[in-house]
Amino acid sequence: MKPIVPEKLLPWLWRIEVPSDTLPPNQTTNTYLIADKGIGLLVDPGFKDDYSYHEVLRLFELARINELKAVLLTHGHPDHNAGLGRLLAHKPGLTIYLHDDDSNHMPNNIETTTLKGGTVLTAGSKLVRTHHTPGHTPGHVIFEILEGQAILVGDLVSGQGSTWIGLPDGNIKAYLSSLDLAQSLYSEILGPGHGPVCCNPNQRLGTVRSHRLAREEQVLKAVSKEHTITLSELRKSIYPKLDNRLVYPANGTLLAHLAKLIQEGKVKRLGASVEGPYEPPC
Repeated sequence: MKPIVPEKLLPWLWRIEVPSDTLPPNQTTNTYLIADKGIGLLVDPGFKDDYSYHEVLRLFELARINELKAVLLTHGHPDHNAGLGRLLAHKPGLTIYLHDDDSNHMPNNIETTTLKGGTVLTAGSKLVRTHHTPGHTPGHVIFEILEGQAILVGDLVSGQGSTWIGLPDGNIKAYLSSLDLAQSLYSEILGPGHGPVCCNPNQRLGTVRSHRLAREEQVLKAVSKEHTITLSELRKSIYPKLDNRLVYPANGTLLAHLAKLIQEGKVKRLGASVEGPYEPPC
């Protein structure tokens, strides 16, 4: 197993990359620790094994944490919360914050505390403001460490490649608005849920937005060119060399784009099946 080495991003912010059950090509999730004056907030404990869990405990010692105050979840997907069971066994009653719109993703035996846009939490003297950023999931949030130094964005942005925005949870229109919100926040560091940390947040957010709009244009052109096209045909056109393991997420992404285009009157679906076919409006 690859050694887990904590990365100190700022005097009060740590990143630890842990193996997780996430979508290819990613194999890990970034877990963050906000630590100040002996108090810690842990963000997205996606670790799935005992080794990673013990490395997180070692990080608490390294950051001189006397009290783990709470766990903050950017959203409810398992690759961002799989470590909760081990943490709760270590500290029963630990407060776990999650937006209500993602509560359906959580196991029934784990209680969460409501997190809303605008909620401010503290770790020592550090203030952490929550921003509701739906798109990847309905209840996705990002965390802005006030002082303009860092935003922790979960699956709003990946450190490399693109994040998955697909049905049934994904919403392209909401996602684009969430990217705009994130760009309006001044920060020096962008901490994604997967991949390397970004030191030019606005540039990265702009690149991601441009990629998403380019994909939408690609979908629209494919529908217009063929006049009538099924979901399977569209997938083969957009992703000609797709790994079979990614057929389901690729379909979900295309359906999310098609849903936005249908809502805008740029595409219409014939029949009730998600397979379509789809065609341009008359």
